[in-house]
Amino acid sequence: MKNLIKILTFSCFVLSSFSLLGKECYDDYCPNIAVFLSSQSHTFTIEGRVLFLKPEGNLHYVTEVHPLPRSSQNWKIHDVKPGYHAGFDIGVSYIPRIRTTNLKLNWEHLHCKDSNSKIAHVSNHRPISTMFKIGPDAPLFTKAKGKSHFQYDAIKLDGGIFVSFGDYLLANFYGGLNGTRIKQTLTSKYVNDHRTVSRSINAPSTFGGLGPQLGVDFAYSLPAGFELSGGATASILVGSINSHTTFKSISTSSKHLGIKTANSQKIRQQHRSQVIPAFEGRLGLVYSFESCSNTIKLEAGYEAKVFINAIQSTEFSNQVLKPSKRSDFHRHLSNFALSGPYISLNAAF
Repeated sequence: MKNLIKILTFSCFVLSSFSLLGKECYDDYCPNIAVFLSSQSHTFTIEGRVLFLKPEGNLHYVTEVHPLPRSSQNWKIHDVKPGYHAGFDIGVSYIPRIRTTNLKLNWEHLHCKDSNSKIAHVSNHRPISTMFKIGPDAPLFTKAKGKSHFQYDAIKLDGGIFVSFGDYLLANFYGGLNGTRIKQTLTSKYVNDHRTVSRSINAPSTFGGLGPQLGVDFAYSLPAGFELSGGATASILVGSINSHTTFKSISTSSKHLGIKTANSQKIRQQHRSQVIPAFEGRLGLVYSFESCSNTIKLEAGYEAKVFINAIQSTEFSNQVLKPSKRSDFHRHLSNFALSGPYISLNAAF
């Protein structure tokens, strides 16, 4: 973390040195490039951002066999491929009597669903099956569908201090608390060619945590009312992670035995404490103008964030078909990430 702060501070000094380029000196006078605490004229700031984010997680839902014969097979894994979805980030900041400091509160929200499907026919020698049962003796399906459902909410409370690097670069160094909840649900469904055998797998994973964060926002003044804006944040989230996997299957053999309902089995992971590092970054272009002594800013940019080992799932090597067969289960952790463009409106008064 100390190295990150050093890098960000050094970057601010580099940007401030660029402010001298193209500006002439008169009567032995040059712009002041000293580092000093910056006093702000406004008291409240309200900001709203529309986000267009693409989630990323562990989204394998079907395996394709190619080519046959079954004695020597290769496999290709297919994932659900999420698209960009609209979310929002709303926040308010307050500058107290000490005009160089600030308090800010933000809420970021994204809920989205995606799906993909795969159709295969045994005649084309590329049948499909589940991730864990794809050997020569596996039940082969001809249609599979995967669905992903993401829920992400984050509430952040920070206190910061404004620092100017020369006449052009303003930075806000802040620290505070980050409370985040992440839920990913992956659902996979399979049917065979005659729809006599079907299987569905539902695997939700949830993490909720709270922890400290440190970050910096900057604004670099450009001509004609434009600014280059950006920021970076690092967090340590401490919370609980839990997941389970539910299997449901229907086949003609079970119906012949008088079993009319689907066979259902569940694997549940024990709730665990989890420490998750999280990193965020953004970069945008801002146009600002004055309106009735208030400052209005329009911004467009791109942001990305990653949460390390925030998704939990159960992986196993083979399905239990007979009591004599052994099934190897193990816990698998994967990252959760969001990235995409945004537009925002900021009003300071």
